[in-house]
Amino acid sequence: MTDVLTENAPAQPATDSTATNGPSLSDFVTRAANGQAADGRRDLVGIPREELTELMAAMGESKFRVKQLWNWVYYRGVTDIEDMTNISKKLRDRLAQDFYVGRPVLTADQKSTDDTHKWLMKFHDGNEAETVYIPDRNEDRGAVCISSQVGCTLTCKFCHTGTQLLVRNLTPGEIVSQFMIARDSYGEWPTPSNGIRRLSNIVMMGMGEPLFNYENVRDALRIAMDGEGISISRRRVTL
Repeated sequence: MTDVLTENAPAQPATDSTATNGPSLSDFVTRAANGQAADGRRDLVGIPREELTELMAAMGESKFRVKQLWNWVYYRGVTDIEDMTNISKKLRDRLAQDFYVGRPVLTADQKSTDDTHKWLMKFHDGNEAETVYIPDRNEDRGAVCISSQVGCTLTCKFCHTGTQLLVRNLTPGEIVSQFMIARDSYGEWPTPSNGIRRLSNIVMMGMGEPLFNYENVRDALRIAMDGEGISISRRRVTL
């Protein structure tokens, strides 16, 4: 006997990827978690130094290339591989096929009369997080308050993020790029010496609970504290 419910049920949409017109939302979420753009290239921002060394070795390049890339991305703050002028044109073209230097998209940029500065950043999958520069009233410097998650699992009464559901953890690249956006805004490239930095501290007190995204936060802060790049002192990081 024919099952009437099955017989009269509406046809299910095809699941074959050839039946779709493009990547699904889940594709974008997966790519964001892997630091990938829609075209499949990987963001250099957020790749740990050890892994970058392995990637360059797989391309037949030496550790010296890693030092060059690290300098351009985290010390000089370039956003285009083509601007890495001490790397050969041939290698730049090869790198650009598989990698890019990313920044989140700024969807809001607000500055208060007391010099507090807030940025709202959109990532590849459309999710957003906030970053805030908090000036020190007694000195010409301040802290960058960085988010570690989109949403939060905690329900702290004093925190608006606590009213939101957790969407996902931010990647190391998405975490460290928040500080890099702040540097873009204040023109602090190349990395200035400690005595003249306006963006002198990092506090992991933005959206989300950083210890619930410990590994990604750890990797991002290791990049930020690396002495050959952003070079934030360990004493100026609050987790």
